[in-house]
Amino acid sequence: YQHHRIQTTDTIQLDAWWVPAQKKTKKTIILAHGLRSSKHGSRPLYLAGMYHQAGFNVLLFDYRNHGYSSCPTHKHSVGLYESDDLLSVKSWLEKEKKIPSQNIGVHGISLGGLTAMIALYKDKNLAAVFAETPAYDARTVAATELKRYKVPSIMSPIIISMEELLMHHRLGMDVDEYTAKMGIDSLNNRPLMVLFAKNDTRVPYYGHFKKMIFDAQTARQPLDIIILEGADHDGYMERMLAWYEKNAIDFFNKYLSANTK
Repeated sequence: YQHHRIQTTDTIQLDAWWVPAQKKTKKTIILAHGLRSSKHGSRPLYLAGMYHQAGFNVLLFDYRNHGYSSCPTHKHSVGLYESDDLLSVKSWLEKEKKIPSQNIGVHGISLGGLTAMIALYKDKNLAAVFAETPAYDARTVAATELKRYKVPSIMSPIIISMEELLMHHRLGMDVDEYTAKMGIDSLNNRPLMVLFAKNDTRVPYYGHFKKMIFDAQTARQPLDIIILEGADHDGYMERMLAWYEKNAIDFFNKYLSANTK
């Protein structure tokens, strides 16, 4: 593999690994990791090996404020700046590796799934996205986390409102504006596969799945949703290796351009 530092439009340095396929191809997967994780995480590393063995180029990177990338604030932005980082990496692939947009897919994990869906809104040429256990929006995640930590329900709306005010002050944006709906409404019939774990306690599928289904039906856009029975947010992959090795690879082989040379 090759180590690279990729600069964003706002001078952030993203730490990245470029893993070219053994046989020359244009088909490329960008792996977008989860919150407080990095490209060094076990799941991105496994997926990188899986896609590489299947004949894809792979690019792994750390968002800003994660891993070995620039850390100006050490805080995340619920997909706002992370999606900019993702698209900076995509632009680097197009310019430096001469890979057309129609050959580039994104596999996003948790926050990476939401980030990839926001990127679908920002970049109308992003070819295909596989989002696993993605949040729908920050408010829904916050409500779940407060419930998980047994915060009295009467306090939850107050705490969530205060957090949203702090995010607005820090980022200059309303976090409710950046949701999975942005990507679904912008699909224009592009392929999007979404995977949920039915026993997920971090991103409960019933709170996020139903909103995405509603948005897809309203926008009349295709949405391929997979529900994993008996699986939690982080404990399902080792039980689904055979499924991943067939379905994720088939998904990108089907939807990334056949112009692979």
